[in-house]
Amino acid sequence: MTAKCTVVSIKNSKTAIVCAERKSACAECHANGGKSCGACDIFLGDDKFTAEADNSIGAKTGDNVIVESPSGYVIGAAALLFLLPIAVAALCYGAVYLLSAEYAPFGALGGVILSYAVIFALEKTAKNKRNKMKIVKIINEKSDGTENAE
Repeated sequence: MTAKCTVVSIKNSKTAIVCAERKSACAECHANGGKSCGACDIFLGDDKFTAEADNSIGAKTGDNVIVESPSGYVIGAAALLFLLPIAVAALCYGAVYLLSAEYAPFGALGGVILSYAVIFALEKTAKNKRNKMKIVKIINEKSDGTENAE
């Protein structure tokens, strides 16, 4: 997966903080001045995101860059975030249903809470070990809007 980003700061000699605009299904509506349905504000929040990226090519603050991240990591993280809670909720629902059908929905809710607690704990411990984004190209934009890659 690649994205066009702007380097907002340099953390150290090998790491930069980059900022990119979040693309969404609502982008076309918003670009044409259409009235927002409000879903974007609720589910996506800010239309920009920041992340750490490997800066081994030496981009500087303010540079426009192309950033690459492993597609498998993004897909795996999405699957973990969305599918694990559903699976754990179903298992907990079934286990509690065997004991008492009346409390089965509470078992499902407990499963969702438990799974998100595990996800957040894993995210904290794996933050430094995961594959992070990498700056692969520096792009200079000319005043006429065309790009000149370095």
